[in-house]
This record gives sequence, structure tokens and C-alpha cells, in this order.
Amino acid sequence: MKNLLVKGVCGLGNRMLALTVAGELCIKHRIDMKVCWRDKMYSDDGSNAFERFFGIKGKYRANKLNGSIFPTNWRGNIDVPFDELANFRGKSRTNPDYKMVGISNTHDTSVIAPMCPDYRSPKAILQLRKKLRRFMFIKADAMALIAMFTKEKFIGAEHIIGVHVRWAAPTKRKVSLDDLVNKIDRQIERHPSSKVMICADNKEPINILGNIYADRLILMPKWLPSGEVTNGTEKQALHQPTSRQDKTNQSKVYEEAVKEMGCLAACDTIIYQHNSSFGACAAVLSNAGSSNIIPWGEETNDTNENYGWHNSKKTKK
Repeated sequence: MKNLLVKGVCGLGNRMLALTVAGELCIKHRIDMKVCWRDKMYSDDGSNAFERFFGIKGKYRANKLNGSIFPTNWRGNIDVPFDELANFRGKSRTNPDYKMVGISNTHDTSVIAPMCPDYRSPKAILQLRKKLRRFMFIKADAMALIAMFTKEKFIGAEHIIGVHVRWAAPTKRKVSLDDLVNKIDRQIERHPSSKVMICADNKEPINILGNIYADRLILMPKWLPSGEVTNGTEKQALHQPTSRQDKTNQSKVYEEAVKEMGCLAACDTIIYQHNSSFGACAAVLSNAGSSNIIPWGEETNDTNENYGWHNSKKTKK
């Protein structure tokens, strides 16, 4: 039996959505799949973080990886995290060698780290939802974490508007906060008694949006980097070990990410940042219809460093 070993790269949204690419390869080549997230992004002890909260359905699940390995540099390194393999150290993510999607017909196991597919439109979200649900499931432990929060915070609400903001590296993700606020306001007009759940990777957007929607606000307690952001870099990304004050607790970061993504997925309407995979993945995991899956993030060509939140008309004093 031929197998596919899928390595984890980047944050939770990218990893989850990239599994749809792996799943299509499994179906096309009639092979089984195993997912390996042993890297330090979400695992402190080298255990497989994927299997903590997620699973591959039996029809597509590879239980054992035996025999020859492709590419050959993975031989003897099958459990090594993708970014730690010597041949890939220091390579840019735009380098063709960084992401692997090749399948070998002459080896027993092929190791891949697929790119995240396009998720920017509601149509793409619905297509990815169908693909992901075909072969992946969420384990009971993850569902219990999510239910613990939603039963307390969502109860009695007419409508929950879930909002995701990706604030690390703002010069890389130029977006207008006015677009987000306008879309939230339109949903509130439709559902006057609605609550607004804000999910973000930094204190600054939470504080700004919290002031606007204070009487409707739902927040999930979690560790966050400071309000200061290093422009144009990922140094303050929530999931990056380099941004953590407590660098030995990435497993907790992972747990919080899974819980928050699941709670966002439980919202009635999901407004996700068009250039961030976390909120898009929550929409994929949700049951929301296309009219309740709303991308936000009007592109701006402003080259000044002070754009986005700082230029927002609704947040200026």
C-alpha cells in the first residue's frame, strides 16, 4: 500500500487548508495519508500535535509507514519536522524546494508539505469545506474545549458575528479597518441584538474593535503579543515561538488556536480577513451558508507605514 506523509508548515489555518491538497492527492493516486505536526510551532515535546485534536478518517488513514521513502533525504528522518530538515534550512518559502508536492510511484511513502490553496472567496470556502470534511474529523477533546466556551458565551444570543483579524506583519497585509467595521455594522443592522466575537493575534485591533463594540463583545482569553508590531515581518505572529514570552508552551498556543478557530466556526456569520488563512479555515469548518461567509480587507496601495488601523476613519480621535 502506497502512503502519503503530510508535514505541517506555518500556522493552523495554512496547515488545515493544505490538507485539502493532500486529500486530493490521496484520492487521485489511491493512497493513504498520515499527518505529522511534530514541529516546535505547536509541539513542545515532539509529539504529533495533529493527532491531539484531529484525525484522518479510516478510509484514507495510513496506520504504518513502511518501506522506501521519497524524497530520499527523508530516509531515517521520517519524524523530523519539515523546517528542521538540514537540506531546507535557510531557504525562502518562495523557493521551489521549500514546499514539496511530488508523489513517487516507485516508493512506498512520499513526504509532502503542500501549499495552502486559494480561500479568498465564499465560493472557494464552500469547495474547501466539502474536500476537508471528506477525510478529516475533529476529535472529541477539541469539541469539548469549543463547547465549554460557546455554552457560556453564546447562550441566549440571537446571532453571533465572528470576526477574525490577522495583525502581524501589517505592511505585508495592507487592509482597511473601515471595510471591516462597515461589514460588521451591516450585520448588526440585520441582527440588532447580535453579539460580536473578535478573534485576533494582537492586542491593538482587539482594543480598537472592543471600544467600538463594547456592549456586544465576546473575547476568548488567551496569550497575546504586545501591541507593538514589527512592520513587514512575522516576528510578532501569535503562533511563532520567537514571539512568545514563555517559549516552552507552544502546546498551549496550539490548544488556544484550535479552541478559538472552533468557536469562530460556531458563529452564525463569519467575517474573515481575505489574506489570512485562520479565519478562512474557521469558515471552512463552519456550517455557515455562503451569504454568511464574508471576506473583509479592502486592499490599499498606501505606501506609508501608517495605514490600516491608524488611517481608519472610525477609529481616529
